[in-house]
Amino acid sequence: MQINTYTVTLPTVTGATIAPAGDSSSPVNHGDNYSFTVTLDAAYNQSTITVKANGTVITPAAGDYTISNITANQTVTVEDVQINTYTITAIAGANGTINPSGAVSVEYGANQIFAATPDNNYEVDQWKLNGSNVQIGGNTYTISNTQENATINVTFKPVVGIEENNAQKIQIYPNPTNDEIFIKSELQIKKVEVYSMTGALLLSENNFNEKISLSALAKGVYMVKIFTNNDIVIQKIVKE
Repeated sequence: MQINTYTVTLPTVTGATIAPAGDSSSPVNHGDNYSFTVTLDAAYNQSTITVKANGTVITPAAGDYTISNITANQTVTVEDVQINTYTITAIAGANGTINPSGAVSVEYGANQIFAATPDNNYEVDQWKLNGSNVQIGGNTYTISNTQENATINVTFKPVVGIEENNAQKIQIYPNPTNDEIFIKSELQIKKVEVYSMTGALLLSENNFNEKISLSALAKGVYMVKIFTNNDIVIQKIVKE
């Protein structure tokens, strides 16, 4: 006489790998045991799963799930495998808003864009991610490939007026330029910064000496911020 054998069917589940453990294999002889493992992918590893065989919940032991004393075909199911979600807390400082704001739920690996809207006569000062400066200025910031909880902060500052008389005392040439620019000023220049049109700081010269090289920058339009003793003058330049 031949001993009865039974089939154990393991499922295919998004976010998890289900495989036989040890020397377990299907079909299984009458009365034998069958063990298997369930390994959650990184994007799903916070799931609290329920594993069943023919509708009966199986509790793991030492990492393995075991169907004991098998006397019928078995169908395994793995339930509640869900992609990880994280909370990004978005906070705006005084004199502006951020959207979305508060607790924002983001799935594993997803990107989340935040947009800042300054009040009248204010502009974005800086963005901080988990307390660290990540961007100067710019009305948007994107957190990419989310894999943890985070906090994003945006702060605002008053728009510095450009006095016409002072602006006229500063000349930037050539503009457009191919490589470098010269700055001629009747005012003492303390520092010069070059920003992208999205507000990213690209160059900074604390010891400014008449000219600044733009050789590292691609062709495009940039903002030059000139710090004098009494004012900040901002002018647009074009690199060809």
